[in-house]
Amino acid sequence: MRNARRVAVNLALAVAVATTAGLGPVRTSEAAADDRPNVVLILLDDLDATTTPFWDAMPETAQRLRDQGVTFTNAYVPSPNCCPARAGILTGQYGHNNGVLTNLGPGGGWTGFHPHESSTLATRLDDAGYSTALFGKYLNGYDLSTTIPPGWDRWWAGADVGMYAGYDYRVNDQGTLVHYDKEPADYFTDVLAAKVVDYLDATEATDADPFFAYVAPTAPHLPLRPAARHETSHPFIGATTPHSPNYAEADVTDKPWWLRISAVFRTPRLVAVDADYRKRLATLMSVDDMVAAIHDRLAANGELDHTYFVFASDNGYNLGAHGLVDKLVPYEESSRIPLVIAGPGIEPGGTRPQLALTIDLAPTILDWAGLAIPADIDGRSLRDAIAASATPLRASFLLEYRTSASSLDPETRWISGILFDAPSYRAVHTDRWVLIEWDLDDHLGSGVQFELYDLSVDPYQLENLAAPPAGITAHLGPFIVLRNRLEVLSLCTGATC
Repeated sequence: MRNARRVAVNLALAVAVATTAGLGPVRTSEAAADDRPNVVLILLDDLDATTTPFWDAMPETAQRLRDQGVTFTNAYVPSPNCCPARAGILTGQYGHNNGVLTNLGPGGGWTGFHPHESSTLATRLDDAGYSTALFGKYLNGYDLSTTIPPGWDRWWAGADVGMYAGYDYRVNDQGTLVHYDKEPADYFTDVLAAKVVDYLDATEATDADPFFAYVAPTAPHLPLRPAARHETSHPFIGATTPHSPNYAEADVTDKPWWLRISAVFRTPRLVAVDADYRKRLATLMSVDDMVAAIHDRLAANGELDHTYFVFASDNGYNLGAHGLVDKLVPYEESSRIPLVIAGPGIEPGGTRPQLALTIDLAPTILDWAGLAIPADIDGRSLRDAIAASATPLRASFLLEYRTSASSLDPETRWISGILFDAPSYRAVHTDRWVLIEWDLDDHLGSGVQFELYDLSVDPYQLENLAAPPAGITAHLGPFIVLRNRLEVLSLCTGATC
């Protein structure tokens, strides 16, 4: 279609020349050429980069995106939880700047993000002439809403928790709540895929490109069932969770007290990990079908060579690391994510070692669109790093989280915070070091505790170098440097980040 648009533009230019020569009225062509690229962001939910062999479940995605693009091997999310991560993607900002540091309650969820919805990646692209669309999961707390946030031209967003189970859920479809039932054809990932393909056809039919499509299935977030075609027959029927050296870590005496105390309660949950692991892999098979369908339709429409793909996850996941089954915490399993970028001019099969963050996605996409990156964006465009592995990005980044338990009454706060959530923290991460500062005042008023890890010799974070009685003293040099950097990052905005 793009060659046809160029012909239309040449005709429009000829009309304009004739008009200025007094040969006819001035006309504005609606078919003005726009060679800016399309962008498809595929954001998975709780897909870790450290334990799950996810490419085994997604061979089509591996062939079409990973093998045709670049993989950032040190990609992270600054706040490893659903809503803070997604708010960071949409704003390019850390949670302390966009108001979202947890999923629900004060300082979190859609309620916390709502004041920032008028200035997002979507509004900026929409204002610049992009067609914008969101399909799938939006933000926690968006339940049963018929609101369409600013900046979105096409809106198909999950509106209740049924989407996490795959069936019997409601969706806000252009401002109307639509219910999907329990039939195989209602499976969330499959319906979402069909809606995206319909959108691609609509943009092609109306020349409504360039476009930005944000595609957010709930896979592999629990308790999602596999699609009916995969439920009883898939290659992972007998698979067991890989046991890395920190799986069900036996000696946690060097860890903060909340993890030591909760270990005895959390460890029994590991009995369900293998079943969950198999289910997670099986749900990814429908994601693979979705990616193939989107890729095929773009190719059929002649748009594939003009489209960037970003494949990522909102956060990682602990499958037994340190005895944990969840995300939230600033350990590698929770914070490290898959990140693949493919598209025009990108080196096939390349890897990039730089520290890349989910808050870098917004400025990267704005850069591709030829738009200025606003000064209040904390992330950095990955465009130059994609082109050259030697391009520096950052030496360190911030991890931050505010426990949802802080909104509970004092009697139950600590129980919820250590068994079903995690305490608040802030941390600084370099390519070698991680310094974590736990704020435990919300949990029995126990103050601050530290963890310090040297990833160059301890990638599984087994030995806390800041553990009492002499840990900080024995590693005072890196501790002081990292603590100073942590103070800067905790208050940073824009270029200071």
